[in-house]
Amino acid sequence: MENGYPCDQCASDIIIMKLCKSGNLRSAVDMLKQISENGRLKSGVVCYNTIINGFCKERDMDKAFIIFQDMLDRSIEPDVVTFNSLIHGLCSIGQWNEAKSLLADMINRGISPTVYTFSTLIAHLCKDGEIQKAISLFNLMTQRGIKPNVVTYTVLIHALYKTGEWRQATKLFENMIASGVSPNVITFNSMIDILCKEGMTGNSFDFLELMIQKGLKPDIFTYNSLIQGLCHSGQLKEVESLFDGMMAEGVSPDVVTFNYLIDTLCKERRTEEAVMVLELMAERGVKPDVITYSSLIHGFCLSDQWTEATNLFSRMVTQDIFPNIFTFNILLDAICKQGMMEKAEEVLELMDPKG
Repeated sequence: MENGYPCDQCASDIIIMKLCKSGNLRSAVDMLKQISENGRLKSGVVCYNTIINGFCKERDMDKAFIIFQDMLDRSIEPDVVTFNSLIHGLCSIGQWNEAKSLLADMINRGISPTVYTFSTLIAHLCKDGEIQKAISLFNLMTQRGIKPNVVTYTVLIHALYKTGEWRQATKLFENMIASGVSPNVITFNSMIDILCKEGMTGNSFDFLELMIQKGLKPDIFTYNSLIQGLCHSGQLKEVESLFDGMMAEGVSPDVVTFNYLIDTLCKERRTEEAVMVLELMAERGVKPDVITYSSLIHGFCLSDQWTEATNLFSRMVTQDIFPNIFTFNILLDAICKQGMMEKAEEVLELMDPKG
């Protein structure tokens, strides 16, 4: 406590942290420079880490590395926090090779990467579609004795699900459970969705049951995946039961939910029921979109309900829901088959201003 230096040091550290937290990085850098030039105080790794992290969050990696170099020049040893901030910053701007080099530098300095370090790298590789590199890094992580956490597993499983690698995703999920890592809602949703898209909706309900057993509440994404899977396989009774269960659980259907129902009913020419679902949408304050109307128009055309199809098209336009090329093609094909050339001309006129 002699001469009050430790207290002065503590005060300067706190001020720099507060400046960084408020986004005033320039003032924080100025203060760091003053401290360094003063000679009476010496900034520590915490001060440097705070400023480096601030610049990394702003994706200003040039300034982050200037501070990092100043830190090294002043013989202040970086720690795991320093490297984690820089690696995250590099990944956020897509500089994977530079991040990989920094990881190697970190290891060479005897600083052990943490689960956060690896998860950051894996997440950004998955985001860039570099799944195999992400898996290689995952293997390196486990070889080094670092246990993946729920974030690591979920990021990889979600990436595998997006590329349709359901077998590998399932294997990784099983590995996750065996390792004692509890999946979260996103993990389960990824698994449920991929199985439904692969036509294995029955298997996806096993995951739903496990999800509930683990005390996790299914959300709208969970239900939409299951409803899509059931609709795709024509299991409308099961869809109705699941829809009722969803509502009972307090999960409100969205436009995606209703669109799956309407599209399936229309494909089976059950247009009256599809219109009832449209009315239910309105009752629940869910606004239909171009997919909703296109499915209904298609359903009316399949059922030879030409007048209903053209009326719905007009209603769609008056509600400022602009038809897409699919909508136009369905309607034009139908009215041309019926020889309703005046209606065809009206539709063609609408196509031009709508693009």
